[in-house]
Amino acid sequence: MALVKKKSASSPVTDGSKASATAAAREAEAQRKRARTLAKQQQAAERIAAATGQLASGINEASSAAEELKRASDQIAAGAEQTSGAAQESLAAFTQVTVAIARQLNNAASSQARSETVQNLTQKTSDDIGRLINNVGVAAQRQAASVQMVAELEKQAANIGDIVKAVVRIDHHRYQHARNEPAGLPNRYPALTC
Repeated sequence: MALVKKKSASSPVTDGSKASATAAAREAEAQRKRARTLAKQQQAAERIAAATGQLASGINEASSAAEELKRASDQIAAGAEQTSGAAQESLAAFTQVTVAIARQLNNAASSQARSETVQNLTQKTSDDIGRLINNVGVAAQRQAASVQMVAELEKQAANIGDIVKAVVRIDHHRYQHARNEPAGLPNRYPALTC
């Protein structure tokens, strides 16, 4: 607060002292203004210094953050390279697995086709064996019938042989009998004459 001198009405003021009082008042006012300006300048300088300090601190923090960001970016880049390499290895492995699966599918299809061929061949062979067994059965029945027929023919041949022997004996007897008969008598066995 500035000190202001008040004029008192009771003191007599002279012209010379009035002028020097006015000059002193002006000088005091000028000093007060200078002091205020100086105080304002000092306040502004302190504020600028504080702001500069804060700005420097912010710049240091931003620089530290930038360095940390750079380190994080480098780590991310290294991780991305590793991930890319792993992804390429995985892709190569998946490609090999896909090729192996395709090969196995082809082998399975081929095995299935062979299995079906063997199954069809087995079924055909089984059917052929069944027909062969039936044919053998029929042939056995025919053979049995032929054996019976041959046995019957043998019996009939034996009967024919007996009949032939009987006819030969009869003929022989007749011949003998014809020789022993007197001449001129009629033949009793006309059908048996030779």
